[in-house]
Amino acid sequence: MNGFTPDDTVIGFAGLVWMGQLLGALEARGLYLVLIAVGVGWVLVRNLETPEGLVWRLGVYVVTALVLLEVFGGHGVSIARTRSLAEANGATVTPGAGQGPLTDAVVPRGFLVTTGVLQQTVEALLPRINADFVRNPFALFAATNSLLTASLDDDPPLRARVGEFLDRCYLPALTQWLEANPTPTREEMADIDTPLSTALAPLYARITYPPADGSGPTTCGAVWDPLRADLTRYAEQHGVSAFMDLLETRLSLAGIGTDTWLRSAIRIMRRGTSVAEPFNQQGVLDRAGQRVLGVFAFLTNWARLAQLVELVRFAAFPLLGYLTATLYVGFPVVLAASLLPGGAGRLVTYFALLGSVKAWPLVWAMVDRVYGSILPSLWPLLDRGTASLSELGSGRQAEALNLVAGLMYLVGPAMLTAAMGIAGQQLGHSLTMFSTARLGLGKARVG
Repeated sequence: MNGFTPDDTVIGFAGLVWMGQLLGALEARGLYLVLIAVGVGWVLVRNLETPEGLVWRLGVYVVTALVLLEVFGGHGVSIARTRSLAEANGATVTPGAGQGPLTDAVVPRGFLVTTGVLQQTVEALLPRINADFVRNPFALFAATNSLLTASLDDDPPLRARVGEFLDRCYLPALTQWLEANPTPTREEMADIDTPLSTALAPLYARITYPPADGSGPTTCGAVWDPLRADLTRYAEQHGVSAFMDLLETRLSLAGIGTDTWLRSAIRIMRRGTSVAEPFNQQGVLDRAGQRVLGVFAFLTNWARLAQLVELVRFAAFPLLGYLTATLYVGFPVVLAASLLPGGAGRLVTYFALLGSVKAWPLVWAMVDRVYGSILPSLWPLLDRGTASLSELGSGRQAEALNLVAGLMYLVGPAMLTAAMGIAGQQLGHSLTMFSTARLGLGKARVG
């Protein structure tokens, strides 16, 4: 049985191996037959006052229990781990990813058929919902998160050069431009929000830049050309061009490239480096107050929250694998409870929960598709000026959009599991009530 990615495939398959070993150990010690014998005794005790039809009730219970045991506990089938769905659809996999024990799993035929139907249903629906998500899960979310949380922290000297250029060249050029254009449009304001603006380039050539080494003065234009080249090189080295290519492909928009990412990086750089810095500069807060206000500043910083939510895409499939493995390992216990009188409904609830967890990638693919559909119409929010230079409100709508998408990757699967769990519990409860009535157990039952 395969999973979605190499990670959850290995983890989930390990759960299958352990389930088969635990199930075999319990069967070898006769635990399930002992439980059936206990169930027979319970049916006898509960029907002593009304012996009519006792043989029939015992027969129904014994046959049902033995059939369940035969289907979900006997005739183990040996299966080997196969490639994940993402690999089978041409996804690029990190070398060494998905390596794990090669031991075959031995699972009951009924369990294999039921889980196989669930797995094949998910695999059939995923490409129809979002084929791109199958080959490259969470790629669009990663691209927009990189755009919205970019910074120049990985290269302190470059960051210092940019900061110096902002003070000595960009601000004077911006002042001159605003004096010459006292009523700029919203689009023009967004364009001049960073030194990457083409409208400011001619002004750099007329501003003197005193070199730090004490040599003869030069112009900001002469400083900007090599700085601009280093910024582009920095963006490409950090894989930003690949992110932007993905955005351009998914959104079918022209002009998206490293400049978009660099504009965002410089804007974030201008906002400050410390989350609690605006409070610490006041000098009137004690240590505890700084911590509290620092947390508050973090919770109101959309970009940093988006970085936090980005952990979802790193942990999503390992979490899926661990939950699946846990459910697999718990199956022998569920089977034991199902063999007791009135306990057959627990199998229904169990497989409903297992199916809901296996369907998580469907929810992620749908969120990713909706996110990709919304972004084209909201793209101006992702590449515009900050609030100080625009009339578009707080300037955080793009970060808020990305945060909502990240939260949906969490909320969607949780809601699906809750809904299917409740439905499975109700269906299982109805089956339990029916079986207890047929066995003459009334409200009292072992299962």
